[in-house]
Amino acid sequence: MWVTDRRTSVDYGQALERLVAAYPHAEKIVVVQDHLSTQSKAALYQAFSPQKAHFLAQRFEVHFTPKHGSWLNIQGLEWSALARQALKERVGNKAALVKAVDHWLTR
Repeated sequence: MWVTDRRTSVDYGQALERLVAAYPHAEKIVVVQDHLSTQSKAALYQAFSPQKAHFLAQRFEVHFTPKHGSWLNIQGLEWSALARQALKERVGNKAALVKAVDHWLTR
């Protein structure tokens, strides 16, 4: 999990790059995601050169969740657990949020 200042296509492209770096030996990385407009392989072309974007895009197999399906509930449960267990109080800034999320993930 990463904390970013925004939720743009470029941020998404950079997150995909981090996944490739985390799994360098994987032939394909399967990504299950919702239908947010910023989440597409086209984001890679906004974040990187065409050559690098193409290289990264080839590493992913993308599956979209049904718009009214239980897949969305799984992610919702994860966010709910994070909120209940780590974010009980208002977080004042990004550094505090990163620290709280990191602590929750390592616990």
